[in-house]
Amino acid sequence: MPPMLARWLIEQLTPRTLREDLLSALKEGFERRARTHGAGAARAWYWRQLLSFDWVRLRREWPRDEHLKEAWMHSFWQDARFAFRSFSRSPGYAIVVVVTLSLGIGANVALMSVVRAVLLKPLPYENQERVVTIWSQWTGFPKTWVSIPEYRMYRETIQSLDEVALYFSTSANLEDRHDPERVGLAAVTPNLFEVLGASPSIGRAFSAEEAKREVSDVILLSHRIWERRFGGDDSLLGARIEMDGVPRTVIGVLPERFQLPTDFNAEAPTDVYVPLDVPQGFETLPRLGGSHSYYAVGRLAKSASLAEARAEFLAANERDTADGIYTPDWRFRTLVIPVSEDVVGDVRPALLVLLGAVGFVLLIACTNVASVVLSRGHERSREVALRSSLGASFGRVFRQLITESVVLAAMGGLTGLVLAYWAIDALVALEPGSIPRLTEARVDGGVLLFALGATLATALLFGVIPAIATARSSLRSAVGDPVRAFGSGVFGQRLRGGLVALQMALAVVLVAGAGLMIRTFATLVRVDPGFRIENVLTFRLSAPMGSYPDSPSILSLFERVREGLRALPGVEEVGAVRVLPLATSIGDYGTRIEGYEPRPGENPAADWQVASPGYLEAMGIPLVEGRTFTDEDRPDTEPVILVNESMAMKYWPGQSAIGKRIMIGGAEDPPWARIVGVVGNVRHNGITAEIKSKWYRPLSQFHQSSGFTPSAVTFVMRTNGSAELLARSARDVVREVDPKLPVSDVRTLRDVFSRSMGSSRFTMALLVLLSGLALALAVVGVYGVASYVVGQRTREIGLRMALGASPSKMLRLVIRQGLVLAALGTSVGVVAAYSLTGSMDSLLYGVEPRDPLTFALVPLVLFAAALAGSVIPAVRASRVDPVRALRAEAL
Repeated sequence: MPPMLARWLIEQLTPRTLREDLLSALKEGFERRARTHGAGAARAWYWRQLLSFDWVRLRREWPRDEHLKEAWMHSFWQDARFAFRSFSRSPGYAIVVVVTLSLGIGANVALMSVVRAVLLKPLPYENQERVVTIWSQWTGFPKTWVSIPEYRMYRETIQSLDEVALYFSTSANLEDRHDPERVGLAAVTPNLFEVLGASPSIGRAFSAEEAKREVSDVILLSHRIWERRFGGDDSLLGARIEMDGVPRTVIGVLPERFQLPTDFNAEAPTDVYVPLDVPQGFETLPRLGGSHSYYAVGRLAKSASLAEARAEFLAANERDTADGIYTPDWRFRTLVIPVSEDVVGDVRPALLVLLGAVGFVLLIACTNVASVVLSRGHERSREVALRSSLGASFGRVFRQLITESVVLAAMGGLTGLVLAYWAIDALVALEPGSIPRLTEARVDGGVLLFALGATLATALLFGVIPAIATARSSLRSAVGDPVRAFGSGVFGQRLRGGLVALQMALAVVLVAGAGLMIRTFATLVRVDPGFRIENVLTFRLSAPMGSYPDSPSILSLFERVREGLRALPGVEEVGAVRVLPLATSIGDYGTRIEGYEPRPGENPAADWQVASPGYLEAMGIPLVEGRTFTDEDRPDTEPVILVNESMAMKYWPGQSAIGKRIMIGGAEDPPWARIVGVVGNVRHNGITAEIKSKWYRPLSQFHQSSGFTPSAVTFVMRTNGSAELLARSARDVVREVDPKLPVSDVRTLRDVFSRSMGSSRFTMALLVLLSGLALALAVVGVYGVASYVVGQRTREIGLRMALGASPSKMLRLVIRQGLVLAALGTSVGVVAAYSLTGSMDSLLYGVEPRDPLTFALVPLVLFAAALAGSVIPAVRASRVDPVRALRAEAL
């Protein structure tokens, strides 16, 4: 029977007048059952009585202590005031504890703010749990767009969906009384806002009739552009503004937080919306489903679950495959993904790993502080023994010590909140552009509740064990030396050593994770993107339909801009391209290859690119064979085409691709285009994305194959100096050609390359920072234990040196103790890291989660940290004067 626990609980929860009676009753009941039923049954009865708290409920029948609440509050404030007086006498101790806790709590609060904004905060859709995104999947394309025929089929045959909407994203020139601006534009079916559960905050949405007009003249604005460009003026409703040279009427403004599902990860979110007309009625799907170019969203029926919807789509896919619409080799599937998962799915693993990492940092901070508090408890053991001799109980001493821990944790929590505000600003500043809603991170009510919980948990984590250990000394006899009984005992030494070993183990996990991310980032940096990123400036330019209605006018505009850019001082080469690698997605195009007979079910599609002369040279894409485009490749000359190495090796292995012919569909009578060159592979959709077959057609000839000329291109300028310095000159060239044309997405190719690795860099930087903080705390922990041991063993060290021990032997003795703790903690940490780093698999590239090199280097880093923490105390031990040490001990 543990009477200390019983006495403490009853002391805290009962009036003073009945305290001894309750203790006596518990003791008598225990002894009676021990005699009749045995000690085991008596202990079981005792614990049932104690933990049932029936004796607490009997307080209704006890004399009431009218001042009980006031007494509790008075006692707490008395303990708090005593704690502050104690801290004022030891400011260094208080500062170390508060700073350590503030770092741990601040890091956790900051990252919880990010997790709350990105993962937990609801999307701006009504009943978002019923909103899903719909994608297509087939061999080589794990997640891509849907086609209009598929959309019509989904609307009319899939019973588990109430409604399906369609949209596609592009950009357009906005022209009004302000300077022209290139903005994101989405063409949406009128039911899109109904599907997403959103409606304009001002005005109205599109009607079905407005979408059916041959040239719709209505437009919706985002709240962002309405405030930024038009000053939030309500009178804008009904006004006419020009988009791509076509006047349109503003009929509404969308809510402030509204974005399309694809906008959360877009570099430039949608600012204007126009209606998209998709004729109703479904008969059958064309072969391969048609042209996949659109995004689709749906709303689950109230009676349907996500699993039921997926099963219904799978049955439809299998039926269409059996009917020959999709070939078996395609393995076509329709993906149905909850909208919240689709928006944040790619960043969820990284944020959860980082959240676990900051949790480890807080645990390390708590163990560090617990070790410091434990050492301070040794210094206060005389005070505790004196209070015990004056009648203070275990519970009273324990409550005083816990109050001090709560006060320290509260101070650390408040300081941590200030650090969290700064840390959130830093995280937003480091935002790589690939983490949705990171800019919405802030310390709100939910985060404050988390901070409060973290503060209380921290007070318990670092306060309970030292408080119990210190309060135990109050139960010892005040006779003798309570300092030695508490401070030099086996329990105290092992407890401190265990806390330091725990710090080391947790640090191992963080350092291992950081090491894996460093190796991943180093691998990514070494990946060849297929082009040279230095000294290249890029910008986007679009030809509005109202001013440039046909291919000749578009080609003339782009050529005049290109010539103007080439004339700028310092410019070596200039070219234009349909979509810039690593900045935009590229899709495939149906391709017919002369002399090649596709295998059953094979679709010889390839990624498609349209470029002007000078583009490959400006990008530094190597020419493997043949030639590149020249100014002689005009609309009235032989159609030509370039292919990349992957395509050449796939379709013409062991032979030259030069002279072979390719046909690209789209126009009424597309010509055969002759291959005149083979160029190097370029990583387009991501630095780690699969390299696929790709062809390039000249900008001047593409309309021959497709029936249209791209109206928006990205210009690429290679310079012999700093590319940023040419941004203003490039804008001036465009302004001279057409003052109404806006220039957008002005950036260097290095910026584009850097942004493509932003998520990996962000995760790596935070893990390195957190692991560095963990290492620093571990070093402090080793230093504290080593210093404490040296201080407690000064007499022993002096005696050894008086008997002939050398200073170097004392040096090795202290260092060995630090390394033993490091070895114990590292061993446990390596096992834990080996188990936990598997969760990082989706974040890594070119390195395994259990990489042998990383796991071989981590222990070396931890041993170096332990050595650094042990050196100063070891040197101090080696310089102990035996005479002074023995004399001080005698005194």
